[in-house]
Amino acid sequence: MALVNTALADRPDDARFLDTRGTIHYLGEDWKSALTDLERAVRGVRDKKAIHRKLATIYDKLGMQAIADEHRKLAE
Repeated sequence: MALVNTALADRPDDARFLDTRGTIHYLGEDWKSALTDLERAVRGVRDKKAIHRKLATIYDKLGMQAIADEHRKLAE
């Protein structure tokens, strides 16, 4: 986490670094932090499907079923 935070300090809008940090939060079940990073990252990464799958899970965990369903569709 320290390495990715250092990288983001230099390049705060780098989607790859946001994806990495968001994934770390996701794996730690810190849903709100993961959501913040992954929503920003999805705009800038080439392969969006993996992020949409994670976002679907996050929105499920946060009780936002309709948005989770949209991300599931985008992941297909």
